Amino acid sequence: MLEKTAANLSKRGFTVYCVNNAKEALNKALEIIKINDIPAFAGSETVKQIGLVEALLKRGNEICHRSHLKDGETAQDIMKKSLSADFIVCSANAITEDGEMLNVDGTGNRIAATFYGPQNILFIAGKNKIVKDMASAFERIKTTAARLNCIRFGKNTPCVNGRDCGDCSNEETICNVSAIYHHPPRGKNF
Repeated sequence: MLEKTAANLSKRGFTVYCVNNAKEALNKALEIIKINDIPAFAGSETVKQIGLVEALLKRGNEICHRSHLKDGETAQDIMKKSLSADFIVCSANAITEDGEMLNVDGTGNRIAATFYGPQNILFIAGKNKIVKDMASAFERIKTTAARLNCIRFGKNTPCVNGRDCGDCSNEETICNVSAIYHHPPRGKNF
C-alpha cells in the first residue's frame, strides 16, 4: 500500500520521501529545511511526534509557531506571518492510494498557507493516513482525525462526546473548510 501510494503521489507531481520511522522522518525534514530557512507550522500531531520544532530550535532556526510567540504576538499574527515563511510544515488528514491528499480545517490557516503561502510545502505523514479512496479519506476524517483534533483543542463537539460525527453545525466544529490536493499548487515545491 505504501509503495503504491508513494508512486501515485509522485505521478501527480508531489516529491515523496519514504522513511522507516520517526527518527528518519526527523532527519529527512532537517535535511530539507536549511539552517537559514524560516519554517511555519500549522498544528500537526505527526510533526510534534517526530520532534521537528524542538530540533529546528536547537539547531538555531527561527520558526513561526503558535507555541513560540514573541512579545506582543498573537496566534493570529503567526497565522498571517506563516503565509510569507520559507516553508509551511504540516500533515494531511488523509492520503488516498491514488495519490490525492485531503485536509479539513476549522480556521483555514493551514489550507491557505499550502495554497497561497510559502514556496515550499512539507507534509509529514505516517502510514496511518493512507486510505483506499476519497470516500475513505472523508470517513477517516469524520471517525479519527477530526475527533482527535477536537480532543486536542478542547472542543465540545458530538464526536468528542461519544457520538458519531453527524456533520455537526456546532460553533466549535473544526470541519469548516476542506482541501483536496490533486496535484501541487502551481509554482510550489510540494
